[in-house]
Amino acid sequence: MSTRVFISYRRSDSAAASGRLYDTLVSALGGEDAIFVDVDDIPIGANFRSEIVRAIEGSAAVLVVVGQDWLASDESGRARIEDPSDPVRLELESALERAIPVIPVLVDDAVMPPRSVLPESVAELADLNAASLGHRSWRADCAGLLTTIQHIRAVRVANLAERALQDGELAVAERHLAAVDVPTPLTDRFGELRERLASARRGARANELAS
Repeated sequence: MSTRVFISYRRSDSAAASGRLYDTLVSALGGEDAIFVDVDDIPIGANFRSEIVRAIEGSAAVLVVVGQDWLASDESGRARIEDPSDPVRLELESALERAIPVIPVLVDDAVMPPRSVLPESVAELADLNAASLGHRSWRADCAGLLTTIQHIRAVRVANLAERALQDGELAVAERHLAAVDVPTPLTDRFGELRERLASARRGARANELAS
């Protein structure tokens, strides 16, 4: 699903907060199909790396949940993010390489990791503006995050619908345009796309009648 939101987190770091965030997003975005939660959505026996990349490519945004132990070390004493096979690192790299919007989400009074401790491939994370979710201010904090997510999803849908219109795939464009609630700043763009869709359908009917 092109409007799906991918939640990246470490179980040992932020399982409780990530679970709460998942529940909030499921309620706000229309069900479980709107969210991808790492290994929970990967079939048994599937190639983990391939499935993660595929999920990232099909997502509108990636939320990186950062708790106080996000930079925790493994058994060798090395920060887990330094391991090229670290799942969180793979998720981040996949999103950043594909220009999928990444939103750091700070929980449990965590702070953003500095660029100096991040591998170069994911160092951009340190430069991104983060959302903070507090235990007592959860509802208000999530409202702001949801506004951002809904805007990102709508922009992605509009881009996909425009591409479908250019390719003459009218049914695909119609499905995209019906996939999300339209935020106020994008009302005019969606209105223009719907008018183009209606015009294309009228042209298609006219061609059918003339043939």
